[in-house]
This record gives sequence, structure tokens and C-alpha cells, in this order.
Amino acid sequence: MVSFISAHSDGATTLAAALAVLWSARERTLLIDLNLDRPDISTLLDVGEAKTMYHLAFNAQLSPVSAGDLEEHLSWREGLAVLPGIARDSQREAITEHFIAGLLDQALDLFDRVVVDLGRVRADLPRSTCEGSLVWVVCPGPYGLTAVERASAELRDASATWTRDTSVVLNRCGSKDFVGVDRFLPHEYGLNVTAQVADLPGYVRTVELSHSLRALSVPVQTERGFTRRYGPEALTMRRAIEGVASAVPQTASLEVAHGS
Repeated sequence: MVSFISAHSDGATTLAAALAVLWSARERTLLIDLNLDRPDISTLLDVGEAKTMYHLAFNAQLSPVSAGDLEEHLSWREGLAVLPGIARDSQREAITEHFIAGLLDQALDLFDRVVVDLGRVRADLPRSTCEGSLVWVVCPGPYGLTAVERASAELRDASATWTRDTSVVLNRCGSKDFVGVDRFLPHEYGLNVTAQVADLPGYVRTVELSHSLRALSVPVQTERGFTRRYGPEALTMRRAIEGVASAVPQTASLEVAHGS
């Protein structure tokens, strides 16, 4: 399992979707929106909210999530299965830890890869989402690092144990960011940086407007042809997400992602 989390709005939702789309080209992949604070995947991929995690949880009040129920509540986007998150804050109470455990059990049975956007960093992450790899997405600038400092203090106070197995992906990296963040985070917080993604605002904006990450799943016959069709930033993102995929510890067959 791989869980992407973030303490600030550092782009983890986009990275979660990007990783899921990359994997979906070769393996049956599910993207789950468990971000209860900012469930943005349905908007990012334009899959709608007619059937969401809330509806699935409501149906599972008296019995565990079944394979048929999960399949029925999925939306599909360019070969990727998507389970949209809650549509209103009032629906949060239905998403219990017991429900999440049953949901992930079924997801593991039905899919080769499962990517979950878990939202903000917090001490009480559902246990079932911490059974694999956790990836903390951080922007290496003042806001991102301040958020890491504050979150780390809260995690220490709460004696959170899941942090021991957490790795970091630096996102939106640019020439004006702090230097040496990849060395500072392990030294100061015990967070090892395993991959970096450049700041690619043009590509991200294109994704938001088109609701498509297709450039991450189509075959790259030649870099020149790919760049002509999708642009140079798309190729840079493709290579970066391939790097993230390679860096993810393969501790289980469930891949989970947090944050937005």
C-alpha cells in the first residue's frame, strides 16, 4: 500500500491521480478519494458525484463492502477506475475506520493497484491505510516546510508511529526554492526524500482544464513525437511520475495517496 499525504496544499491530489493513471496503462488500477477535507478528485477528473464513497458507505452500514457494491459505485476515466469522495462535509461521519478497512480489503481483491488520496497529515490515520507505504508530498518552499514543522510537532505530541515508514516526494521544485531540503528533512524530521517533481504549472493547468492525464498513460514512441503532441512539460511530468513509481516501496499490492 502507498499513501500520499500532505500538510499543506502541496499538490498531492494531482500526484495521486498521476501515479494512478501511469499504472493504469498496464495494470487494473483504482483511485480512491479518501480526502475528507478537500475531496477534489471528482473535479480533477470530471467523473461526477452521482455515486460516491458516501453512497457506498451508506449501503454498507449493515454488512461489509461487497465486490459488487464497490464495482457499482465506480466511475471510469480513460481506463482508470475512480471512487469519488464525499460531496458534503456532513457526510464525513459515514466514512468510519471500519468501513475504510472493508473498502480497502475489497479494493485489494479486485485491483492490481489502488491509489488513495488520504488528505492532510494527522496522527489518527486509519490503520488500514498505513499497512503499506506512506508518501508525504512537500513543496520545498517556506509554506511547505512550515507546514511540515507544525505537523511534525503535532505528530510527536500524539506519539504517532506511522511516521517511521514515511518517505517524501518533493513537489513543484523550482530554482527559487530552499537549497538542501532533501538533506534537511531526513536530518531534522527523519523523513527521507525518495523523488522530486519539478514545478510544471503549464502542464497542471492543462490537466485541470481538460480533466485528463492521458499523457501519462499513452505509449511514448519517440520523445519528439510525444512532446509535439503533449508539450515538453508533459514529458517532464511523465518522467518524474515514473521516478515516483520506481521509488515507491513495494510492500504490498495496495497503493494509497494523500492530500491535495
